[in-house]
Amino acid sequence: IKPAADGNAWILRLHETRGQSGSLRFTESDEWSISRTSLREEPGTPLQPGAPLEYKPCDILTLRLIRKSPGADS
Repeated sequence: IKPAADGNAWILRLHETRGQSGSLRFTESDEWSISRTSLREEPGTPLQPGAPLEYKPCDILTLRLIRKSPGADS
């Protein structure tokens, strides 16, 4: 996890290391919104809570986490 280049979010990178495909799910949060983004942190698709996020063998998923309530990256 690292601060986003624009300073407005956090970037979480997930790397699949076992050579397997699969999926993961995020539960709904009142505090955070999550979207899939590119390695360059370009805007991406918002994730729907509970919807599966598919990944492929050796995939790198880059997610952008934005705090919904102002002033709280502590």
